[in-house]
Amino acid sequence: MSLRPFPPQAAWMLILAPPLLLYLYDIPPTVSYGGDCGELSAGVRVLGNVHPTGYPLYLLSTRLLGFLPWGEFCWRTNLASFLAAAAALATTAWLCRRQGMGWGGVTAAVWGTAFGYVFWSQAIITEVYLLHMALVVGAVACLLEWERTQDGRWWWTATALAGLGMANHVSVALFLPLWLLWSLLRPQRPRLTALAIGALLVAAGLLLYLYLPLRAWRRPPINSGNPDTWERFRAHITAQRYRGYVLPLALGERMQRAGKVLRVGGAQLGLLGPLALVGWALGLRRRGSFWALSTVMMAANVLFFAGYQVPDVWIYFLPSYWLAALWAGWGWEEMMHLLARWAPWGATLGPAALWSWVLLSAGMQVDSLHPYTDLHGETFPREFSRQILAVLPPDALLLTKDDEILFSLLYVQFGLGERPDVRTRAFHQWLRPVVVKTMREVVQKELGGKRPLYTSFWAPFLEREVHRRALGPVCEIRRTPPPVEWKPAREPFSPYLFWCGHEWSASVVKRGAMLTLWVEWAVPAPLREPWEVRAVFRRRGWPPGWTWQQMASLGEEREFTHRFPTQYIDQVYGWIQTWRLAQGQPLFPPEPGARFREGYPVQVPPSTLGGSYDVFVIAYPAASLLPPPQQWVYAGSFGVFALKPGELKRWGR
Repeated sequence: MSLRPFPPQAAWMLILAPPLLLYLYDIPPTVSYGGDCGELSAGVRVLGNVHPTGYPLYLLSTRLLGFLPWGEFCWRTNLASFLAAAAALATTAWLCRRQGMGWGGVTAAVWGTAFGYVFWSQAIITEVYLLHMALVVGAVACLLEWERTQDGRWWWTATALAGLGMANHVSVALFLPLWLLWSLLRPQRPRLTALAIGALLVAAGLLLYLYLPLRAWRRPPINSGNPDTWERFRAHITAQRYRGYVLPLALGERMQRAGKVLRVGGAQLGLLGPLALVGWALGLRRRGSFWALSTVMMAANVLFFAGYQVPDVWIYFLPSYWLAALWAGWGWEEMMHLLARWAPWGATLGPAALWSWVLLSAGMQVDSLHPYTDLHGETFPREFSRQILAVLPPDALLLTKDDEILFSLLYVQFGLGERPDVRTRAFHQWLRPVVVKTMREVVQKELGGKRPLYTSFWAPFLEREVHRRALGPVCEIRRTPPPVEWKPAREPFSPYLFWCGHEWSASVVKRGAMLTLWVEWAVPAPLREPWEVRAVFRRRGWPPGWTWQQMASLGEEREFTHRFPTQYIDQVYGWIQTWRLAQGQPLFPPEPGARFREGYPVQVPPSTLGGSYDVFVIAYPAASLLPPPQQWVYAGSFGVFALKPGELKRWGR
């Protein structure tokens, strides 16, 4: 039976349609908190300069989708990742068929790639990694096709894609020497003229980096690194800012971390992991050329990025996950040969067993991952950014400590054109002494000017230097003390819920005792889901430490008696409690326009240190993630005494 060079349309649809339809459904309608979505989308809108290494190819190519007449602008930039994912998967299917793989192997390779969490999560948001993958997959496919056909045009196409890949993500430079060495070891190795043409094509792709200084000279509103001089340009394209994240690990340590990466890669493939092992183990005998190319590429990718110390380091292993999925496709082919040769029933039942295995793997991956990748109704980052901007006065300066809030703000400001007058500045790794020093200098300098100053986080090292006031999602920074009256007037937690006032049943209590926080709520709009109320009790005047947590939800209390650091507030002595909003109300959710008063019992842990405790409250939908601590509302303070009877000492408000 002769191999057709291109599969029929029905086969393309059956293989590609399931993952692509899922991706299309999961695309968020606006900015998301995933990765650099907000900054990239805003950078595409204004054609600015984003964080290193600049990604000029991504900015310019994605800008073309911005002219589409459908959806919000960020939805169109999200669509760019979807199209790049479709190109990568279609090229994978084409490559597998051209290399002689059957339909079952093609399905295993494509679905092993598509239903991995890392690939799936990046295919639905505004990010550079799926364009990176599409170019890497295209370059490898062209190299293998050049080896098969001995047509030099495929080799030149591979070099052109490599140059474009460098203009999108410089990690392609890791593969360039490997591709060149592999090409020179082929019987039809390229001649000197072909090498020169290939070098020119790579250099042509690198010329796109001239976009960075050209745009920097125009002073766009988003101009990260301001690469308008040779020194800043070189530092930007070489990611000098991030070199501190590369750990100087010995080979043994890198190998140990690489083992963890490979185990995570097995989770990306699901049940196809054993097929990938079979395909790699038996591939040397049948497919030595592809086996060598894929093995050295994976080794280089894993060993290099194993020392990269960032939270989302798994994204950089996408080429390795893709190569493992290709091995799973070849594993299908090897299993078919083994079953047909050694099992009497292999020729008839073997295909059915393998198809069942692939379908079961895909079903389990979709069932376990889709709840985490389904972002089609995600609007919280945009709405929360709008709440922040609504609080800020004209020409305010907002200091932030993380990319999630900063990037979503940039999108709302410059992607949607709302409140571009507000200036933002981020302080990453803000607990490092050098960053604390810089932030102190910025605060002191800005307080001497006319620009209003706000922070999106609670910086404990500024407590003795400035006065702060919680204003919904941000804190106002002042030199002079704020008004004595702390009770907020109709403080909004969202368009659906307002805080109207509060009072405490006692101002001083003994540790281990119970007191009640009474809050009056107003519901101007329908609450479509249950809400929770969380209070943070923070002891004054103590350095960062640990917290005690006690949570109550749906009438069931869980008490954590051991110490552990909280993830949501500055790590201080105190504790946290959670209640279900309107749990005791006869009707839930409350009708629009309703006002109700609800009491929340506060159990002071017996191990609580004596002193004064400030209280901050958050309200949020119970089914959503806990909002950032910038949404706290100050709810007064109370004292806790911990002395023996007769030695009572009171702490006032």
